[in-house]
Order: sequence, then C-alpha cells, then structure tokens
Amino acid sequence: MKERNIIIRVFAAISWLVLIYFSTSIFIGAIVGGIAGSNTDSYDAGYIAGQKASMEFSQNYGLFVLAGQLLLFAFLAYKGLLPGTIKYKGNKQS
Repeated sequence: MKERNIIIRVFAAISWLVLIYFSTSIFIGAIVGGIAGSNTDSYDAGYIAGQKASMEFSQNYGLFVLAGQLLLFAFLAYKGLLPGTIKYKGNKQS
C-alpha cells in the first residue's frame, strides 16, 4: 500500500475539525433557539428569545460542547472514517 503524504493528512484533519466544529455548533444553536422560540406568540419574539437562549447556552455549556466536538473528531479520525485522515491510500480500516 502507498502511504499518504503527512501534509495532506494534516490538512485533511484540520479541514474536518473546522467542518465538524461549525456544523455541530450551528445544529446545536438551532435546536436550542428553536426550543426557546417555540413558546412565543410572534416571529419577532421567537427570534429574540431563540437568539438569547442560544447565546446563554453557548456561554454556559460551550466548553462541554467543544469537548464533545473534539471527542467526535478524534474518534472519527482514529477509526479512519474521515476521508484523507488514514495513513494508507485505498485501505479502509474496519
């Protein structure tokens, strides 16, 4: 098997980390904001309540969310499920 270049592996890993960070942050913020905004009577009140709840959740639990994101990334990269992060080309680990 041909070994993948370390620079490509590092670049792929950083790219996947950034993608996982932003996508999970958006998803969690949308869920928290949607739950908070669902108990209001108007769209504007729901928007304001959702934005406030999302920011408060991020301030209170942001470190736990970040730890979960890093653990998810580490697990997926270790198992070779993220494209470009495995050591050998064409070798899927099971």
